[in-house]
Amino acid sequence: MRWSVLLFRMALAGLPAGTDSAKAQQSGDNSGFAQFQPRRYEIEARYSTTYSICLRGSGGVTASMRECASREYRRLDWDLNFSYGAALTRVAAPDGKAALRRFQRTWLSWREACCATEAAAVGGGMASLLVADSCHLNQIIRRTLWLDRYGR
Repeated sequence: MRWSVLLFRMALAGLPAGTDSAKAQQSGDNSGFAQFQPRRYEIEARYSTTYSICLRGSGGVTASMRECASREYRRLDWDLNFSYGAALTRVAAPDGKAALRRFQRTWLSWREACCATEAAAVGGGMASLLVADSCHLNQIIRRTLWLDRYGR
C-alpha cells in the first residue's frame, strides 16, 4: 500500500476506543470532549482537497508527505483557533470562559501525549513520524468539531 494512502487512512482512523475516556479521567476533563465522537464523514469533510492532491503527488516519499501534513496542519490550526475564539464568545459567564480556557490547555497537553503514544506504538522510524502527523491532524479536526458545538 502506498504511504500516502496509508497516511490518509491513519488520519481518518482516529483513536482506539476508550483512549479519550481514560486520558480524560486522568486529567479531570469534564468538558464532554472525551465522549464526543464525530462521524467519519464529518472528519473527512474537514480535510482539504489540496491535502489529498499533495499526498497523491508525494510519491510515497516521507519528507514530501510530511510537508503535505505540515501545510494541512497550519490550515487546520487556523480553523481550530477560529472555532476556539467563536466558542469563547458564545460563553457569557466569566467562569465559563475560564473553564473553556482550562479545557483547551488540558486538551493541548493531552493531544501531544496521545500522539506521542501512538507514534511510539509503531516502533520508531519514519512510520512513527507519519503516524504522529496523522494523529495531530485527526485530533485537531475532532477538537475543532467539538468547539463548533460548544455552548450551543
